[in-house]
Amino acid sequence: FLGINTRPPDFSLSVRDKGDWLRDAVNVDIDNAGRVRRRAAAALVQAMTNADSLYMTSATAGYLRRGAAIYAITLPTYSETLFKILSADAPLSWAEFNGSLYYSNGTDSGRIEGGVAYPWGLATPNAPTCTTVLGSLYAGAYQVGVSYYNNVTGEEGGISASSNPSLSAAGGIRVTLPGASAGATHVNVYFSTVNGSIPMWIGQYAVGTASIDVAAEPTRLRESNGRFEAPLPAGTQIFMANGRLCSVDGKRINIGSPARPGYYIPIDGRQRAEGAPMDYGYITFPAAVDLAVPTQMGVYVACGDITHFFAGTDLAATELVKDVLPY
Repeated sequence: FLGINTRPPDFSLSVRDKGDWLRDAVNVDIDNAGRVRRRAAAALVQAMTNADSLYMTSATAGYLRRGAAIYAITLPTYSETLFKILSADAPLSWAEFNGSLYYSNGTDSGRIEGGVAYPWGLATPNAPTCTTVLGSLYAGAYQVGVSYYNNVTGEEGGISASSNPSLSAAGGIRVTLPGASAGATHVNVYFSTVNGSIPMWIGQYAVGTASIDVAAEPTRLRESNGRFEAPLPAGTQIFMANGRLCSVDGKRINIGSPARPGYYIPIDGRQRAEGAPMDYGYITFPAAVDLAVPTQMGVYVACGDITHFFAGTDLAATELVKDVLPY
């Protein structure tokens, strides 16, 4: 047999000296010698209800969603362990990058690293409250910022907007630290020099510490990165595009920071000054995004009745968009 061919009429299925076409063939394979072989059947490993979003991290281990929970599973003899309770009963989208597995269903999001569940980005605190205390700091204006930190993974979240306390005379500044947050073990504090423009790291304090007093000139070790980053919003689909973790949320694709999956800059880059570096936080489409497919040459985005192609290495470069398919 030559294979399946549904186009010729019945009397034309034979090709002289070459073989015969099959009009139809169900659950069989045609090998290279033209023989019909029974296709291997699927075997039921484990019966369950409302299970989907299977993602295998190896030939014998992986994760699936059932109801509002993620289960860690092993094969070939099926076993499962409750891994993570979710707030929504919805299918998950998965993306793997640099040893971490990211997931989201449009409401929940997170990452799995070394078999442990973490938020996929630490929260960005509000600007800290500052009051004056006794001390020997110079009179003048200061900038103070804080961020969350995880001392197990070495991850630091986005740095808050700065508070701007002033001293009318020599004194000190009490910084109220933010409370507990998912995934955070410590709080980093950034403090500028007097009348300085760049806050610099002065210390790390366990989550739960109510406040710290900066009463004398601290040792400053490194500058704040100056970017207002926030955790990437959850999405019904997530994907990696040239080192950026992106999420699809209705009409919007949120574009992650490069080489920093789980974070994005929540500012529409189109509002930035002419000539500024392009770092769009998101792109909004006229209709809900049905599917995004990243490739090495760009990203295809199916939206409404058209498919767009964002050419190049950066989804954020919207001037390179091209409509390639009229459906």
